[in-house]
Amino acid sequence: MESEIIEIIKLQMKELQSKFKSINLNIKKLEKQHNKQINNYEKKIKKLEETIQKNKEIKKERKKERKKSKNNNQKVETDFTIKKILSKEMSNFLNKETEMSLSEVNKEIINYIKKNNLQNSIKRKTIDLDDNLKNLLLNEKDIIKEVTFSNLNNLLEKHLHS
Repeated sequence: MESEIIEIIKLQMKELQSKFKSINLNIKKLEKQHNKQINNYEKKIKKLEETIQKNKEIKKERKKERKKSKNNNQKVETDFTIKKILSKEMSNFLNKETEMSLSEVNKEIINYIKKNNLQNSIKRKTIDLDDNLKNLLLNEKDIIKEVTFSNLNNLLEKHLHS
């Protein structure tokens, strides 16, 4: 009887050892996976830090350029002031040359809005589009609920090309 118990205990010990080995292997696999993920995250963090550093340097350079241009009374060109090629639709709408800056186009459109009294009388920030402006600014793809003076530039940008 005692020998049987000893045999049972030995079997159970072997099973436990086997399970322990399996658990140990799983832990090692998980540890490797974890280390790989950590390495990947560290690489991503390093790239982000490099990008942040580059952006800081670019900002510093731009700031220096702005200071320099202020001292020389020169204007710095921005996306808003650089002349770009107008789309045919915009060119026809404005009856203007084919090259204008976003700020010039914006002024022309705002003048059109004022001239045709398209500013909403209750919500002053909102523009009530007439058919001409609606065809010019909105596509079927656009899901804009209302056109405002704030989002006007975004709608105009698609008509300007480098």
